[in-house]
Amino acid sequence: MSDGAIRFGLAAIKNVGEGAVESVLDVRSQTGPFVSFFDFCRRVDLHKVNKRMLEGLIKAGAFDSSAAKRSQLMAVLDQAVDEGAASQRERDRGQISIFGEERNGHSASMTLPTPALPLVAEWDQAQRLKYERELTGFYISAHPLTRYEAILGALSTTSTIGLKDCADGGEVKLCGIIAAVKSMLTKKGDRMAYLTLEDLLGTAEVIVFPDLFKTAGDLIAPERIVRITGTIDRGDKGTKIRGSKI
Repeated sequence: MSDGAIRFGLAAIKNVGEGAVESVLDVRSQTGPFVSFFDFCRRVDLHKVNKRMLEGLIKAGAFDSSAAKRSQLMAVLDQAVDEGAASQRERDRGQISIFGEERNGHSASMTLPTPALPLVAEWDQAQRLKYERELTGFYISAHPLTRYEAILGALSTTSTIGLKDCADGGEVKLCGIIAAVKSMLTKKGDRMAYLTLEDLLGTAEVIVFPDLFKTAGDLIAPERIVRITGTIDRGDKGTKIRGSKI
């Protein structure tokens, strides 16, 4: 936490390397804050900050402070990278200094016109959250269950953190979003799965045995919001839910 906000290291974002982050910080410390996405692409070293990394930063929301929509930045990504590469080729040829000519205290790249962003609709919340989770392992801008909090609470008998207070072998009803699925075949060739179920307070592991998988397999998918009925199973490796209904 810092000044009431949560800070998340850029290097923890998928496809973002520490060396690339350090190069961005070096440029910012020596030439000042980035004023737009195009300015960023003109000034950073695109040999270290590649297109795949830029895509991940956009999808994770790293450029949200620029007031541009994530969908808009994705739409101009190729253009911004091409313009940035052209600016860097000019620097390499010595047409401008490595940090750009100074004009009234600002580098030349800051004073160049910023192309207009296309008028495209922003991704819906589900799409934004999906990208955030894929790239960071977390939901950042919101949680997909928040708007259903009241009804999920009414349909549940406990929460993920409340499982510790439930009796071993007792039945529970738990609502949440499927965060991960690990399916496998039994020795008999029947399919079963282990699910990670997430609610607004934490996660729980659910075992889906073959009989249940046969009847509810179409509901077992990441990002699916479900209610799972099952029994508490306490073992050496922690508490699990043996699913009986989804």
